[in-house]
Amino acid sequence: MKKSTHFILIDDERISNVLTSIFIKDVFTNANINAFTHPLEGVQFIRNAFKENPVKTILFLDINMPTVTGWDVLDIMEEIPENILDFLTIYILSSSVDPLDKIKATNHKLLTGYLEKPLSINALQTIMHSMPTPVA
Repeated sequence: MKKSTHFILIDDERISNVLTSIFIKDVFTNANINAFTHPLEGVQFIRNAFKENPVKTILFLDINMPTVTGWDVLDIMEEIPENILDFLTIYILSSSVDPLDKIKATNHKLLTGYLEKPLSINALQTIMHSMPTPVA
C-alpha cells in the first residue's frame, strides 16, 4: 500500500482550500488533507495531532486573512516545540502582490518557500520531486 502524503491548508477562503485540495489530489493520489478556514483552529490541530502522532506534513499557509494573518500564525508557531516543527514543511500560498511579502517569506526561518495562488500542478510536482523519501 502506498503511503499517504499529509497536507494542512490554512486559508480563510473556503473555495481556495477546495481548489488547492483538488490540485493536491491530482499530484498526490493518496493525499491526506486537513483544511482550516480559521487559522487558530489549524494551529490547534497541529499542536494536538502532532503531539499524539507526528507525521511529515506540508503546510500551505495564506498570508492575508482578516483576524489572524499568516505572519501571526508563524509567530504563534515559533512557540511550538521544535520536535513538532521538524515534521512540518511550510509554504506561504498567497495571492499577495506585495514584493515585501516575498522578501519576508524568503527570510523567515520556518518557511520553505513562497507560492502564488492558485497553486499550480507544476509547483506541486516540484514539491513532490524535492521530497527525499515518501512521507509516512
